[in-house]
Amino acid sequence: MTVVGLASVLPPLERLRTIYPRYLGPQAQPGPDGLAVLPFRAGTPYDGEDLVYTAGNPEQFFARCTQRAAAVPGTCISERALGSAQITIRFPRDWLSDWRSVAAGFDRLTAQLRPDTK
Repeated sequence: MTVVGLASVLPPLERLRTIYPRYLGPQAQPGPDGLAVLPFRAGTPYDGEDLVYTAGNPEQFFARCTQRAAAVPGTCISERALGSAQITIRFPRDWLSDWRSVAAGFDRLTAQLRPDTK
């Protein structure tokens, strides 16, 4: 997990809506447990990665995942904004088969980091 200030970086949801579509391939494939897997086009900054997201609601869960390369397993990065900070978690691509638990864990972690607003 990494926590950094957003500074001049677009928040993760904005990147999902405005940046990533410029670099994505044309057709998503079904992934595990209701996920969709959409590869980024070759020659783009995200070449060799896939955007993996919940098919019906991409904002519920999404991650950029490297593709397996020979003996090197894929890794995923999921990001969220929390106030003026960005939280990044990294996890093995194999965990996508249990993405709901990964998302729930990220929710719990985010709740623990959220400043008390009382």
